[in-house]
Amino acid sequence: MRKVLTILAVLALSTATSFAQVTIGAGYAHNISTSKLSNSTANNALTDGFYIEGGIQAQLGEIVTFNPTLRYTFLTSGESNSIAVPIIGTLSGSSRLLEHYLSVPAMFELNLELNNGRFFMFAGPTLELGLASTARLSASAYDGLGASILEALGLGSKANMSLDLYKDKTYGRFDALIGGGIGFQFGQFIIKAGYNYGMVDRNKTSEITLHDQQIYCGVAVAF
Repeated sequence: MRKVLTILAVLALSTATSFAQVTIGAGYAHNISTSKLSNSTANNALTDGFYIEGGIQAQLGEIVTFNPTLRYTFLTSGESNSIAVPIIGTLSGSSRLLEHYLSVPAMFELNLELNNGRFFMFAGPTLELGLASTARLSASAYDGLGASILEALGLGSKANMSLDLYKDKTYGRFDALIGGGIGFQFGQFIIKAGYNYGMVDRNKTSEITLHDQQIYCGVAVAF
């Protein structure tokens, strides 16, 4: 799949000719991972982050533009909890998810010319490859006087663990998404917002399904 993404990215960028503009952009990314066990209520896990991308705008007709891009996305989420345990003291734990993706959106834009720019609607597929997905876990314990129990046992102030979520191949790296959005371009400057739905079940077990939804907005500059 990495070879496919590389080939598509090279083809997309190599089509930049005299009738195309190069674009560089960045923005906010929000991901909703919906998992569902058979005959149970769906559970949503939310992550936030940013993306950076580079691509081209190739004019295909008077009102149609093809906009393939190569995009890197970073997503993260985290939470912390503490509970008071009789006799022992306070137990605290935190977790953080860190994910890195490389994707190739291939969007077709329908343009409406304005006095000082254009309004456009876009739609198309996106191929996405997960580069890394890591869960970082941390735990600590304190007695009633606030002293670290772990330090007293010679284990340091915290117990830390890092898990590679792709290691056992239960969590799939690849996704194929379909989506669209709207945007405005004024001179060289572009603003846009979009939505993608992941069509691939990224949980490789038979009991659970896992699909991603993406919401993003950002700015770009055309050269």
